Amino acid sequence: MSQSIFARASMVALLLCAAICARAQSTNILFGPPSDWVRELAWTAATNWTRNEKSEEKRYLLYEVQDRPGTAEQFVRVITLMENEAGVQDSGSLRFGFDSSFQELHLHRVVIHRAGKAIDRLDRSKVRSIQPEPELDGHVITGEHTAVVFVEDLRVGDALEYAYTLRGANPILAGHYANLLRVQSGAPVDRQKYRVIWERATPLELRSHLVDAKPVISRQSRRVDYTWNFTNLTAIPYEDYQPPSFEPYPYLEFSDFADWSSVVNWALPLYAPGTNAVPTELRDLVARWKSSASSIEEQARLALQFVQDDLRYTGIELGPDSYRPADPMETFQRRFGDCKGKVVLLCFLLRELNIQALPALVNTYVREGIGNRLPSPFAFNHVIAKLELDGKTIWVDPTSSYQGGKLWNRYLPSYGKALVLRPGNNALEDIPRASPQSASQRKVFSTIAIKDYKKPVEFTVRTEYRGYSADGMRENVARTEPDKLAEQYLNFYARFYSSIRTNGPLRITDDRLQNLLTVEEAYLITNLWEFEKADKMYQAHFYADNLYNALTDPDTRLRKTPLRFVYPMERQQEITVHLPDKDWAIPNLEKEVEHDAFSFKYKRRFTGSTVRFHYECRTRLATLPAEQVPSYLAKLEEMEDTLDDMLERPDENPEHFLAGINWLTVILAAFGLCSAAVAAAWYWHRTGTAPAADAVPPMIPSPEDQRLTGLGGWLFLVGLGLCLNPFIRLVTIGQNWEGYFSIHVWQSVAMPQGDSYHPLYAPMLVYELLGNAGLFVLNLLVLCLFFSRRRAFPRTYIVFIISSALFLLLDEVGSAQISTLQASDAGKVDYAQASRAVIYSLVWSAYMLKSRRVRLTFVK
Repeated sequence: MSQSIFARASMVALLLCAAICARAQSTNILFGPPSDWVRELAWTAATNWTRNEKSEEKRYLLYEVQDRPGTAEQFVRVITLMENEAGVQDSGSLRFGFDSSFQELHLHRVVIHRAGKAIDRLDRSKVRSIQPEPELDGHVITGEHTAVVFVEDLRVGDALEYAYTLRGANPILAGHYANLLRVQSGAPVDRQKYRVIWERATPLELRSHLVDAKPVISRQSRRVDYTWNFTNLTAIPYEDYQPPSFEPYPYLEFSDFADWSSVVNWALPLYAPGTNAVPTELRDLVARWKSSASSIEEQARLALQFVQDDLRYTGIELGPDSYRPADPMETFQRRFGDCKGKVVLLCFLLRELNIQALPALVNTYVREGIGNRLPSPFAFNHVIAKLELDGKTIWVDPTSSYQGGKLWNRYLPSYGKALVLRPGNNALEDIPRASPQSASQRKVFSTIAIKDYKKPVEFTVRTEYRGYSADGMRENVARTEPDKLAEQYLNFYARFYSSIRTNGPLRITDDRLQNLLTVEEAYLITNLWEFEKADKMYQAHFYADNLYNALTDPDTRLRKTPLRFVYPMERQQEITVHLPDKDWAIPNLEKEVEHDAFSFKYKRRFTGSTVRFHYECRTRLATLPAEQVPSYLAKLEEMEDTLDDMLERPDENPEHFLAGINWLTVILAAFGLCSAAVAAAWYWHRTGTAPAADAVPPMIPSPEDQRLTGLGGWLFLVGLGLCLNPFIRLVTIGQNWEGYFSIHVWQSVAMPQGDSYHPLYAPMLVYELLGNAGLFVLNLLVLCLFFSRRRAFPRTYIVFIISSALFLLLDEVGSAQISTLQASDAGKVDYAQASRAVIYSLVWSAYMLKSRRVRLTFVK
């Protein structure tokens, strides 16, 4: 039974669809030859064709457009060559769009040219008319119909020709004419023709953009015929992220509007105040705003917010309604409207509040580029409003929902120029760029609390959205269920930490007046520390995810056109990592990346057991010339290489610990110690034998000098320093043992493929290793000479302290030459410490040479 009902319902639907198609098919679609005024280009089909594997899917052999505004006709003829199967697929169904409320579609021919023969493929019975409404998802209804012709038996190598005429003009234009014809695009064209027949007394204005060719002009009585013929037009490749006002494609432009005042005079009657009665509900609403608002700005803000948020955006662009706004009372009662209807309603509400407001026409695509266009309604595709409030000019867009902040801090896209619909206006007005307060600002504060290396860590994130970012996030929150939004956030961070899980609900606070929206998140990460087998180290990574994709990263990198940026834009992120202990040697770092297009700053600070990473990026301009793009991309890569940090700790497993030792540096250290020990033993033995015959005999102290003998006086400090130095040196090496004996550090800094490689790293490591080994043994030797009171002590001690000072000085200078350390404290020469060491060596050297106690004590 149910199947029968379903079958009947399906049959009814099919019959209804067929009836609709048949009715549409018989309405406004006509067949026949072109009008007598059309002068088609002569064209002969080729009799042979050879496949070119490198060719495009299809090639335009001929493209011609002929306009006759006097009769509201436009003739179009296209011939394309099917180069391969993709071309056949794309051209197998032809689509012809027209507005049935004022246009007729005249189909002249659909012909396949194959091997010198012309095959007619225009079957009237198979032409279908549909109403697809491609912009319905964007809440726009155009009412445009599409005639579809399915071309049968189309093959690779065929030349497909079709020709048609559109007859009829939108009555809202009141007989005016304006058009823009593209001369070149992303597809090559062998031959192209444009023709315009002008038969009116009103002058026709012509303008060309990137077109040097002049038209062939013929005159007959009041008729002027303009014709352009082009051959071998190459394709202009598309490049992404072009500025809106940059127009790379040549075109011809026509208009019979004398100036911008003509456009204003044409539009003013359309935007005249409505005649419908004002509903009581609307009057009460205005009265409530007047009584509740504390300022005129708040009254205007309440009116704007009502139009933006309480009236949904829906554009019914049917025939004349594509230019004529609906009556404001009708828009209010329907609770929806397009940009025109919303602006007219807003202007009415503001006038009721004694606030001056006017509609302003803009173009969301070419933006300030309309300043280069001929005056015409077609130069615009959007309407906003201009307000005069407290002596300030404010531009607002009633179609922008979920906006926050006071009116003068609200974000408005950089439309550049507008035509304000004010009587007597004859010029475009500049729209200021968005203020810094309304710029896209996003600050992220991430905190990772590591209480134990083996337990899950707490990961909390607080994100502050301001300006345009807050508007967008506010809309996202309104459109997304809380659980779904939390899931989206969790999956975002799962890209970085695979074992992350939520540790609390998502908390959202919104201060709409300040336009500050805050999102707080809480997670647990169970695998923050991951074991790297190759390095035998545990690694934890931290990511400045807020700055990923913050800047323009074009697919077309070798450019001929400018590059567009979001401007003004600011992104910041601070990552705070709390470590469970202070046994870390993390140098402070700073890095800046500067370019004309943006600035980037990075800082790393380690204090106690807390590491802080700070990132900041700002755009400096909206458009970058093509010749500067290579340097920008290099700087962008330099910035992105800094957006992730890593901490490493050794494995506590003894087997893994031994596997992570750099045995090369261990052997070098052992070699240095052994070599120094052998040299010290030889020196000890040599200085302990009987003195030579010509040696200076020791000074025999007089009775009064007996009190100066012994290891007292200032020699006590010398001995104390000699006793402490070996322990200090061993502790220092122990604290930085990874730098000397970790295979991972060696691979990172001394091998060319390492992340922090520098050619001076390896020599400096070897220098410090052997230098410390030699000075350690020399310290022990001097200590033994000191307590044995050998005569060799003074000169050996002088060698020791001077060598120590020189070692320190050379180490400071050498480390400062390593570029990866130059931005940190480790990469700066500590002149104070080096100076103290030099002064120390000079003072005690002079003491050893001049002191009477030294000469009386060290006599063996």
